[in-house]
Amino acid sequence: KKECIMANESKVIQIGTIDLHSMTNDAHFMYMKDVENVMETDKVAKTMERIQANVTILKAAVDKEDEYLILSKKSQYTDQITAKDKERDSIFRGYRTAVKGLLRMPVADSAKAAADLWQHLKDYDIDPDMQLERETARIMNLVDDLNTKYAAQVRKLSLQPYVDALQAANDRVKELLATRTDESAQQITGALRKARLASDKAYLDAVCLINAIVVIGTDKDLTPLINYLNANIKRYKEQMMTRAKKDDIQSKTRL
Repeated sequence: KKECIMANESKVIQIGTIDLHSMTNDAHFMYMKDVENVMETDKVAKTMERIQANVTILKAAVDKEDEYLILSKKSQYTDQITAKDKERDSIFRGYRTAVKGLLRMPVADSAKAAADLWQHLKDYDIDPDMQLERETARIMNLVDDLNTKYAAQVRKLSLQPYVDALQAANDRVKELLATRTDESAQQITGALRKARLASDKAYLDAVCLINAIVVIGTDKDLTPLINYLNANIKRYKEQMMTRAKKDDIQSKTRL
């Protein structure tokens, strides 16, 4: 943890401290972005080359943090999962439509086979719009039944191509869902953690510089900037305390 070594001057207004590590990823980024913007645009700070040099470093660090924050929210596999889920849902709807149409077969044993499969569909009550993992699990079990308990009915009605296609699409969705949470996700999380640490260092360097400047004393007044930053720190601290209190209450409620 970096600390600034400053003179003990009670009359000098300086930038306070805040626990950056306790912030959520979103809160951390928003805090850093706000600090970067105000340090860059403050009418006094923007005339001071040393401060702006620090701001340039902070800006680069915050941009990198933003990049990994976005990646952490949207996995590279999300688009693939969405596309394969859409394909799977289309196959499932086709199978369901085919079974429903076969209920009107004029041949009694074929109509009976269709009725068995239709009841099977009703029992599973699969909605293509349901939560992904839930739908995947239900289709996995449905297909397993169609290849075993209801294999005779499937053969009689020549529905095996639907079953095979549905199984293949569902297996691919299941594979993608598992892959989305493995190594690549961990790498993105690690990169985001490093980016946050780089932002922290750049931020603390800038804070130490500004605090040192006001202790030494110059003809340029940084008080409005410091007042803004301290008000921002106060606001974030209050928000984090409120959230922590809510989390504690929820945790106790679950006990």
